[in-house]
Amino acid sequence: MRIRVLERDDPARAWIEERWGGSIMVVHGRRFDLRDLPGLVAEADGTVVGALTYERRGHEAEVVSVDADPPGRGTGRALVALRPGAVAAARRVKPSIPLVGDRGVPVRDELDLALALDG
Repeated sequence: MRIRVLERDDPARAWIEERWGGSIMVVHGRRFDLRDLPGLVAEADGTVVGALTYERRGHEAEVVSVDADPPGRGTGRALVALRPGAVAAARRVKPSIPLVGDRGVPVRDELDLALALDG
């Protein structure tokens, strides 16, 4: 699988629209046009198998859409794991970080998630 940047006039945008039933997405009460958002594309043998779009806000980004077809093969995880290999750097600071986590899953990448708290 290859992950690449989603370009402005990328043919993969048609795949995204087909999967989501159009280009308009409403998230947290906000309207987004997926055609205007930056993103990433996952390809296998030259075929689109996944895509992620996001909105930039300063030094942060929020995922607006993520999709993989077929599901269950790690494509979505590959698209969302935006800091691949980051755990190697963390192990230099804290060598006790295990190489393998729950269920034998290798611990290699960092995934930053944020939760907005009201009030």
